[in-house]
Amino acid sequence: MMQKFYFRSFSVLGVEVGIISNHQFILNYDEYFLDKGSHLHSLLSNFNRLEKIPFSFNHDIYLYLINIKGFPLEIEIGSRNIYCSGDILSFEKKTLDKRKSIFGNMGLFSKILLRHLEKKGIFTVHSTAMYSQIKKILYLVLGGSGSGKSTVLLAGLEKGLEVFGTELVHFQIKNEQILFYKGSIIMNCRKENLIEDFPELIDKFNIENLCKTKIQDIYCPVDMSNLQTENNIFKNPKIVLIFPRIEKFRKKVIISKMNTSDIQDLIFDNLCQKISPASLLYNKYFVASLDNKEAQMYRMKIAKEFCQKADIQSAWDILASPQNCLDKIL
Repeated sequence: MMQKFYFRSFSVLGVEVGIISNHQFILNYDEYFLDKGSHLHSLLSNFNRLEKIPFSFNHDIYLYLINIKGFPLEIEIGSRNIYCSGDILSFEKKTLDKRKSIFGNMGLFSKILLRHLEKKGIFTVHSTAMYSQIKKILYLVLGGSGSGKSTVLLAGLEKGLEVFGTELVHFQIKNEQILFYKGSIIMNCRKENLIEDFPELIDKFNIENLCKTKIQDIYCPVDMSNLQTENNIFKNPKIVLIFPRIEKFRKKVIISKMNTSDIQDLIFDNLCQKISPASLLYNKYFVASLDNKEAQMYRMKIAKEFCQKADIQSAWDILASPQNCLDKIL
């Protein structure tokens, strides 16, 4: 009997992805693709939009998911085709935290998309972002996991700024111009952060029964669409860069203005954060880094161009608590 295959396609900022599987359930798992704020593993906490497109054999990349009952996960990554085989259906059903799954927002699919966006000249910073309509300034809050990017974003929204990205922000350098593309508008917030530090935002986000939400009861996904910028793209905006370290009970605040000529290495490191690390899918299966020397060298070139061509008004190093993290800056 000939095996039946199922097809699905998306476009993200012009990168077209075709997904092929021998099991329909794997492709129809919309908690990853179309969920708008009820699951932590949703890809919409990374990307602003996954546009559904008709399947064809002319897409940029293809992901083949072959479900084989009882087999371990095996992955082969080529320049255009990615093959994943094993008991994928079982992994999906048994895994409690799906963020580090194939399609989870901390999984393989996001890294593949980001690498192929780079091949089209679109680069990604690990950053929250907010915009001041009054000052016409885009604030990029850059840092690794746990640095306090989300806290600074919440503090900015409390002060009337608008969200432009909650986890990733994309940019493209064209000649002497820099275009910034809106990132996700759904953020996985620490419940404690909202309840204790920014309670006034809870009503603005239209969150109901916050204390009853589940997610191993530390985080909850928050849809910030009602506080987002009207613009999906900013062309050559004025920029303020913020590099935070937020400590909840810190009393002494240290907010220092940085020399913009010294931030190139920080930008380069940030550009690598969501691509370079290896993956551990389903808390069990190791996947080596997708990165290589050539990609890293090109990223360094882009970091240098970013520092030269972006209209950077100032850059700040912050060591502060949630309540005073934007002192001196806004």
